[in-house]
Amino acid sequence: MANTSKSHYVGPNPRGAADRNTASAVMALVGMFVFLRLWGRFKYNSRRPGNGFWPQFGESRFWILMSDLTILLSFLSGLTLTIVIDNAVTWGFGIHIKELSITQIHNVMKMFFLFQIFYKWTAGISKIASCFLFLAIATPQMTRFRTACYVLIVYQGLLSLGASVATVFQCGLDIESNYISTNDQSHCFPKPPFWYAHGALTIVSSLCMVTLPIWLFSHITYKRKWSIAAVMTALAVTELILSCVRLKGLVETAHNLTDIPFSATTGLLISQLEVDFGIVAACIPTISKLLDEYMSRLFYCVTGRERPVKSDGYSKSTSRTPKSVHLDNLPNSIQGSKYTQFGVEIDTVSMGSEEDKFAAKRHEANTLAV
Repeated sequence: MANTSKSHYVGPNPRGAADRNTASAVMALVGMFVFLRLWGRFKYNSRRPGNGFWPQFGESRFWILMSDLTILLSFLSGLTLTIVIDNAVTWGFGIHIKELSITQIHNVMKMFFLFQIFYKWTAGISKIASCFLFLAIATPQMTRFRTACYVLIVYQGLLSLGASVATVFQCGLDIESNYISTNDQSHCFPKPPFWYAHGALTIVSSLCMVTLPIWLFSHITYKRKWSIAAVMTALAVTELILSCVRLKGLVETAHNLTDIPFSATTGLLISQLEVDFGIVAACIPTISKLLDEYMSRLFYCVTGRERPVKSDGYSKSTSRTPKSVHLDNLPNSIQGSKYTQFGVEIDTVSMGSEEDKFAAKRHEANTLAV
């Protein structure tokens, strides 16, 4: 007997439930990371005076602000993807198309269409957020690195915007034909080649994101820099692997276009996870500082030792251990320029020339702790 239901699908749906539960659980974790990043921004900014109400273009504060805004936008877009998956599963996403009613099929395909639009946008914005973060951390002398970030921002921005707009209008102004396959499709351009092209271009940008953390942190003296670089690189590699798996899933879906509600379940989940890992990567430096601070508090609480008292952002021990040596007691010529960025101490003593040190000090003046 044919299904003529005009309401949500009510039967068992293990494939759809797996997508919905996994996407929701991971998005909850992503929300925690984003909250901790923004909380860290507020926490560390409140500890030092500002350099004006609105930062100027090119200042570290400007890139930090742009990174904050784009990471928040990425999270909201990622949350939208999770909501779309949940709604799709409610209508029967994960069930063979022959078991669904016409109403359920149309609603599932509408959610599939919306997911593609938001995915193409969100996958790019999360990468741009990381690039803004890198620009804020990089010193003025790293001209090649900064140029690479600018190029990737423009590339990914145009790709995200262009792919999203092309998805909306892939059937011209007849938007319904994008998700109602029984409509005339003669004016629509073929979907699989478009999917493959976007998937390949996304893999290119993911490859770039794998190289940037090591490139950045290998050229600056940055506390915990290798652990931060390792985590960010691992997340970027995972995102790259997911991009490749997603492309493989697109090929499988393209060979089964008559049963997308069932065949596309894995692809949608992989796409969601790819976006999630990109968002988390942009939160790592600030969260690293928060974890370091609270683990230090826990250590001193458990051991009963006195915590160092900070003066001007640098530790001066109150411990009774004799013969303590601190960088603050060294001459300026040896000590170099020190400042805090993203809650992490940076020592520019290795920068060499006086011009480099002057540029570092100017960079310091424009930087707020995050």
